[in-house]
Amino acid sequence: MIRITFEINEGADSLCSWLNNDEGAGRATPKPGEPKTGELGLLTEILTVVIGPEGAVTATVSATASALISWIRRRTGNCTVKITRADGSSYEITATNIRLRNADEIRALVADTARFINGDTPTEALPTTPPADGTQR
Repeated sequence: MIRITFEINEGADSLCSWLNNDEGAGRATPKPGEPKTGELGLLTEILTVVIGPEGAVTATVSATASALISWIRRRTGNCTVKITRADGSSYEITATNIRLRNADEIRALVADTARFINGDTPTEALPTTPPADGTQR
């Protein structure tokens, strides 16, 4: 079983529903956060996602990564999701204009996200922000 945390700048309820309605994805539950010392409130929303059981982990990781990227692509405006594994390492996806990415780039982002969730190092061959000139690659 794999347990990860998603820190989201907005839309945790929406992502929680999205993941829980995807038959193959891990189960998501909201996790109450607490402001850090000196903060008046939270800047991010938190979800805990459990992926398992053991024999189905690989398929579930891929489905969770795919569902996450699909959810991000449907968001309007900017969206940042930080994925943190149980070992404390994290991977951040900043989805500025991610809808402009081509299919190969989206597949690469899903694969990198799944690799990270599985405990591997993402290739990071795909930048998570679009070219400054707005062109599609």
